[in-house]
Amino acid sequence: MKAGPAAAAAMVLVSGGTWLLRYYAGSRAQDVTGQLVFISAGIFSSIGLYQAIWWLDLTVHLTVMTVVTALIYDILIRRKDLAQVAIRVQQRHVALALFTYGSLAAALWEFGEWGGYFFVSPEIGVGILDSATDFVAGVLGILGTVFWISLNRKSQ
Repeated sequence: MKAGPAAAAAMVLVSGGTWLLRYYAGSRAQDVTGQLVFISAGIFSSIGLYQAIWWLDLTVHLTVMTVVTALIYDILIRRKDLAQVAIRVQQRHVALALFTYGSLAAALWEFGEWGGYFFVSPEIGVGILDSATDFVAGVLGILGTVFWISLNRKSQ
């Protein structure tokens, strides 16, 4: 809270993500890696590192959306209780669902940044170019994760 309302809001979101990881992550390695990614993203925001290093925002959007997409996959598996055999049969459907949900998460992140700018603090950097490049970086992370999950499912 000492860092301001924007930092507090970012850390509340980080807290939600870390709790989701604790419950749904498919492995301890995924949990630990995801925790580090989410916490780093929040800390970078809190200390103003995104303003100091221009490319860090894009890197974090790509990395966080990679973690989020893998988390969405684990949530879908647990919620729908799909067996590995059923998942292999529905490969394209699962990939499309992951891409769709991941893209929705990336879009909501951008809407959240704009909402934070207008309702929490103008120190949250937004703009059309920033949102577009953040979204593209996020989609690249989503596509990489979908591809990686698809390859791993084929080899099982």
